[in-house]
Amino acid sequence: MIAHDDILAAAARIAPYALRTPVKSSAALDALSGASLFFKCENLQIGGAFKFRGAINAVFALDEAVAARGVITHSSGNHGAALARAAKLRGIAAHVVVPEGAVPAKLEAMLAAGAIADAAGVRAALALGAAGVQVGTAFLCCPEARTSAVHRAALAGVLPGVETDTAVTAAFTGRPARALVNRWVRESATVQAQLPPFPLAAGALAGLRQAAEAAGRGDFSPLWAGQNTRACRTVPAAEVVRELAGGLNPNSTSRSLEPRP
Repeated sequence: MIAHDDILAAAARIAPYALRTPVKSSAALDALSGASLFFKCENLQIGGAFKFRGAINAVFALDEAVAARGVITHSSGNHGAALARAAKLRGIAAHVVVPEGAVPAKLEAMLAAGAIADAAGVRAALALGAAGVQVGTAFLCCPEARTSAVHRAALAGVLPGVETDTAVTAAFTGRPARALVNRWVRESATVQAQLPPFPLAAGALAGLRQAAEAAGRGDFSPLWAGQNTRACRTVPAAEVVRELAGGLNPNSTSRSLEPRP
Protein backbone atom coordinates (compact mmCIF):
# COMPACT_ATOMS: atom_id res chain seq x y z
CA MET A 1 0.00 0.00 0.00
CA ILE A 2 1.21 3.49 -0.83
CA ALA A 3 1.78 5.50 2.34
CA HIS A 4 1.28 9.23 2.79
CA ASP A 5 5.04 9.69 3.08
CA ASP A 6 5.47 7.99 -0.31
CA ILE A 7 3.17 10.59 -1.87
CA LEU A 8 5.10 13.44 -0.26
CA ALA A 9 8.39 11.94 -1.47
CA ALA A 10 7.06 11.65 -5.02
CA ALA A 11 5.84 15.26 -4.95
CA ALA A 12 9.26 16.46 -3.85
CA ARG A 13 10.96 14.29 -6.48
CA ILE A 14 9.01 15.68 -9.43
CA ALA A 15 8.82 19.30 -8.22
CA PRO A 16 11.99 20.50 -10.01
CA TYR A 17 10.80 19.13 -13.36
CA ALA A 18 6.99 18.96 -13.66
CA LEU A 19 4.84 22.04 -14.18
CA ARG A 20 2.16 23.04 -11.66
CA THR A 21 -0.75 23.06 -14.07
CA PRO A 22 -3.93 25.02 -13.26
CA VAL A 23 -7.31 23.70 -12.15
CA LYS A 24 -10.18 25.27 -14.12
CA SER A 25 -13.95 25.32 -13.74
CA SER A 26 -16.86 26.22 -16.01
CA ALA A 27 -20.18 27.68 -14.89
CA ALA A 28 -21.77 26.58 -18.17
CA LEU A 29 -20.70 22.96 -17.73
CA ASP A 30 -21.71 23.02 -14.07
CA ALA A 31 -25.21 24.10 -15.14
CA LEU A 32 -25.44 21.39 -17.81
CA SER A 33 -24.25 18.64 -15.47
CA GLY A 34 -25.95 19.76 -12.28
CA ALA A 35 -22.66 19.38 -10.44
CA SER A 36 -19.47 21.30 -9.69
CA LEU A 37 -16.83 20.19 -12.18
CA PHE A 38 -13.11 20.86 -11.95
CA PHE A 39 -10.60 20.31 -14.74
CA LYS A 40 -6.92 19.66 -14.06
CA CYS A 41 -5.22 21.03 -17.19
CA GLU A 42 -2.52 18.43 -17.67
CA ASN A 43 -2.71 19.13 -21.38
CA LEU A 44 -0.44 22.04 -20.41
CA GLN A 45 2.06 19.68 -18.77
CA ILE A 46 5.44 19.04 -20.38
CA GLY A 47 4.78 16.59 -23.20
CA GLY A 48 1.07 17.44 -23.19
CA ALA A 49 0.01 14.73 -20.73
CA PHE A 50 0.02 13.86 -17.01
CA LYS A 51 2.25 10.85 -17.68
CA PHE A 52 5.36 13.02 -17.44
CA ARG A 53 4.79 13.16 -13.67
CA GLY A 54 4.86 9.38 -13.27
CA ALA A 55 7.83 8.98 -15.57
CA ILE A 56 9.89 11.56 -13.67
CA ASN A 57 9.03 9.95 -10.35
CA ALA A 58 9.92 6.47 -11.56
CA VAL A 59 13.21 7.44 -13.21
CA PHE A 60 14.49 9.62 -10.38
CA ALA A 61 13.48 7.07 -7.73
CA LEU A 62 15.97 4.54 -9.17
CA ASP A 63 19.25 4.10 -7.34
CA GLU A 64 22.43 4.83 -9.27
CA ALA A 65 23.31 1.20 -10.01
CA VAL A 66 19.89 0.44 -11.49
CA ALA A 67 19.60 3.76 -13.35
CA ALA A 68 22.95 3.16 -15.05
CA ARG A 69 21.37 0.23 -16.90
CA GLY A 70 18.77 2.51 -18.49
CA VAL A 71 15.00 2.11 -18.70
CA ILE A 72 12.65 0.43 -21.14
CA THR A 73 8.91 0.53 -21.74
CA HIS A 74 6.21 -0.44 -24.23
CA SER A 75 4.13 2.49 -25.41
CA SER A 76 2.19 3.80 -28.37
CA GLY A 77 2.60 7.43 -27.43
CA ASN A 78 2.46 9.64 -24.35
CA HIS A 79 4.09 7.32 -21.82
CA GLY A 80 6.99 6.51 -24.15
CA ALA A 81 7.62 10.18 -24.84
CA ALA A 82 7.43 10.99 -21.12
CA LEU A 83 9.87 8.22 -20.17
CA ALA A 84 12.31 9.27 -22.88
CA ARG A 85 12.27 12.87 -21.64
CA ALA A 86 12.67 11.81 -17.99
CA ALA A 87 15.59 9.55 -18.86
CA LYS A 88 17.26 12.36 -20.79
CA LEU A 89 16.93 14.66 -17.79
CA ARG A 90 18.71 12.05 -15.65
CA GLY A 91 21.27 11.32 -18.35
CA ILE A 92 20.46 7.62 -18.82
CA ALA A 93 19.38 5.52 -21.79
CA ALA A 94 15.71 4.95 -22.63
CA HIS A 95 14.30 2.34 -25.00
CA VAL A 96 10.68 2.44 -26.15
CA VAL A 97 9.08 -0.55 -27.87
CA VAL A 98 6.30 0.78 -30.12
CA PRO A 99 3.48 -1.37 -31.55
CA GLU A 100 2.74 -1.39 -35.25
CA GLY A 101 0.05 1.08 -36.22
CA ALA A 102 0.99 3.72 -33.64
CA VAL A 103 -0.18 7.26 -34.41
CA PRO A 104 2.50 9.00 -36.53
CA ALA A 105 2.34 12.23 -34.50
CA LYS A 106 3.04 10.29 -31.31
CA LEU A 107 5.85 8.36 -32.96
CA GLU A 108 7.43 11.70 -33.87
CA ALA A 109 7.22 12.77 -30.22
CA MET A 110 9.16 9.64 -29.26
CA LEU A 111 11.89 10.08 -31.87
CA ALA A 112 15.22 9.41 -30.21
CA ALA A 113 17.72 10.06 -32.98
CA GLY A 114 21.03 10.09 -31.20
CA ALA A 115 19.69 8.66 -27.97
CA ILE A 116 21.74 5.57 -28.80
CA ALA A 117 25.30 6.78 -28.37
CA ASP A 118 27.10 4.07 -26.45
CA ALA A 119 27.66 0.32 -26.51
CA ALA A 120 24.96 -0.33 -23.90
CA GLY A 121 22.37 1.35 -26.10
CA VAL A 122 23.50 -0.61 -29.15
CA ARG A 123 23.37 -3.91 -27.25
CA ALA A 124 19.87 -3.14 -25.98
CA ALA A 125 18.57 -2.24 -29.45
CA LEU A 126 20.01 -5.41 -30.97
CA ALA A 127 18.56 -7.50 -28.14
CA LEU A 128 15.14 -6.01 -28.91
CA GLY A 129 15.40 -7.29 -32.48
CA ALA A 130 16.96 -4.41 -34.42
CA ALA A 131 18.88 -5.54 -37.51
CA GLY A 132 21.30 -2.65 -37.13
CA VAL A 133 21.89 0.50 -35.11
CA GLN A 134 22.99 3.92 -36.31
CA VAL A 135 25.11 6.05 -33.99
CA GLY A 136 25.60 9.66 -35.04
CA THR A 137 25.57 12.22 -32.23
CA ALA A 138 28.54 10.63 -30.47
CA PHE A 139 30.73 11.68 -33.44
CA LEU A 140 29.65 15.32 -33.73
CA CYS A 141 32.54 16.72 -31.66
CA CYS A 142 35.25 14.46 -33.08
CA PRO A 143 38.06 16.41 -34.76
CA GLU A 144 37.23 14.76 -38.10
CA ALA A 145 33.62 16.01 -38.01
CA ARG A 146 32.80 19.07 -40.12
CA THR A 147 30.80 20.50 -37.21
CA SER A 148 31.09 24.30 -37.10
CA ALA A 149 32.51 26.20 -34.13
CA VAL A 150 29.05 27.57 -33.36
CA HIS A 151 27.55 24.07 -33.48
CA ARG A 152 30.31 22.65 -31.22
CA ALA A 153 29.75 25.43 -28.68
CA ALA A 154 26.03 24.67 -28.68
CA LEU A 155 26.67 20.97 -28.11
CA ALA A 156 28.96 21.88 -25.22
CA GLY A 157 26.14 23.93 -23.69
CA VAL A 158 28.06 27.23 -23.76
CA LEU A 159 26.36 29.08 -26.65
CA PRO A 160 24.06 31.93 -25.48
CA GLY A 161 20.43 31.55 -26.51
CA VAL A 162 20.69 27.83 -27.26
CA GLU A 163 19.20 25.23 -24.93
CA THR A 164 20.72 21.82 -24.20
CA ASP A 165 17.30 20.28 -24.88
CA THR A 166 16.34 19.12 -28.37
CA ALA A 167 13.14 19.20 -30.39
CA VAL A 168 11.84 17.79 -33.67
CA THR A 169 11.31 20.69 -36.06
CA ALA A 170 10.75 21.30 -39.77
CA ALA A 171 11.77 24.96 -39.46
CA PHE A 172 15.21 24.62 -41.06
CA THR A 173 14.63 22.42 -44.10
CA GLY A 174 10.88 21.92 -44.42
CA ARG A 175 11.20 18.33 -43.21
CA PRO A 176 11.22 17.12 -39.59
CA ALA A 177 14.57 16.55 -37.88
CA ARG A 178 15.91 16.83 -34.34
CA ALA A 179 17.98 19.85 -33.32
CA LEU A 180 19.06 21.79 -30.27
CA VAL A 181 16.42 24.35 -29.33
CA ASN A 182 17.51 27.84 -30.42
CA ARG A 183 15.68 31.07 -31.16
CA TRP A 184 14.33 29.94 -34.53
CA VAL A 185 13.06 26.62 -33.17
CA ARG A 186 11.18 28.47 -30.43
CA GLU A 187 9.78 31.30 -32.57
CA SER A 188 8.75 29.12 -35.51
CA ALA A 189 6.95 26.51 -33.41
CA THR A 190 3.51 28.08 -33.87
CA VAL A 191 3.86 28.96 -37.57
CA GLN A 192 5.55 25.92 -39.11
CA ALA A 193 2.60 25.33 -41.43
CA GLN A 194 3.29 28.74 -42.98
CA LEU A 195 7.03 28.20 -43.53
CA PRO A 196 8.47 27.45 -47.00
CA PRO A 197 8.39 23.76 -47.90
CA PHE A 198 11.39 21.54 -48.57
CA PRO A 199 13.83 22.40 -50.11
CA LEU A 200 13.07 26.14 -50.02
CA ALA A 201 13.13 26.60 -46.22
CA ALA A 202 16.92 26.48 -45.89
CA GLY A 203 17.47 29.13 -48.55
CA ALA A 204 14.89 31.45 -47.03
CA LEU A 205 16.77 31.35 -43.73
CA ALA A 206 20.30 31.62 -45.17
CA GLY A 207 20.77 35.38 -44.68
CA LEU A 208 19.70 35.36 -41.04
CA ARG A 209 21.85 32.30 -40.35
CA GLN A 210 24.98 33.81 -41.91
CA ALA A 211 24.59 37.11 -40.04
CA ALA A 212 24.06 35.36 -36.71
CA GLU A 213 26.98 32.96 -37.16
CA ALA A 214 29.27 35.85 -38.13
CA ALA A 215 28.45 37.32 -34.71
CA GLY A 216 29.19 33.98 -33.03
CA ARG A 217 25.56 33.13 -32.41
CA GLY A 218 23.45 30.12 -33.37
CA ASP A 219 20.00 31.75 -33.31
CA PHE A 220 19.11 30.65 -36.85
CA SER A 221 21.48 27.70 -37.40
CA PRO A 222 20.29 24.10 -37.77
CA LEU A 223 22.12 22.70 -34.75
CA TRP A 224 21.40 19.05 -35.50
CA ALA A 225 21.71 16.73 -32.52
CA GLY A 226 20.17 13.64 -31.02
CA GLN A 227 18.82 13.52 -27.51
CA ASN A 228 22.01 12.21 -25.92
CA THR A 229 24.28 15.21 -26.50
CA ARG A 230 26.17 14.34 -23.32
CA ALA A 231 27.82 11.54 -25.28
CA CYS A 232 29.62 13.97 -27.61
CA ARG A 233 33.36 13.83 -26.97
CA THR A 234 36.34 15.61 -28.50
CA VAL A 235 38.27 12.43 -29.29
CA PRO A 236 39.17 10.92 -32.68
CA ALA A 237 36.37 9.04 -34.40
CA ALA A 238 38.52 5.90 -34.38
CA GLU A 239 38.52 5.94 -30.58
CA VAL A 240 34.74 6.24 -30.47
CA VAL A 241 34.43 3.28 -32.85
CA ARG A 242 36.91 1.19 -30.82
CA GLU A 243 35.01 1.86 -27.61
CA LEU A 244 31.68 1.01 -29.22
CA ALA A 245 33.07 -2.21 -30.68
CA GLY A 246 34.81 -3.12 -27.44
CA GLY A 247 31.61 -2.60 -25.48
CA LEU A 248 29.74 -4.99 -27.76
CA ASN A 249 32.22 -7.76 -26.99
CA PRO A 250 31.54 -9.15 -23.50
CA ASN A 251 35.11 -10.49 -23.34
CA SER A 252 36.68 -7.15 -24.22
CA THR A 253 38.56 -5.10 -21.65
CA SER A 254 37.82 -1.86 -23.50
CA ARG A 255 35.86 0.65 -21.47
CA SER A 256 32.40 1.76 -22.58
CA LEU A 257 31.90 5.13 -24.21
CA GLU A 258 31.53 7.62 -21.39
CA PRO A 259 29.62 10.90 -21.69
CA ARG A 260 31.60 14.08 -21.31
CA PRO A 261 31.54 15.70 -17.84
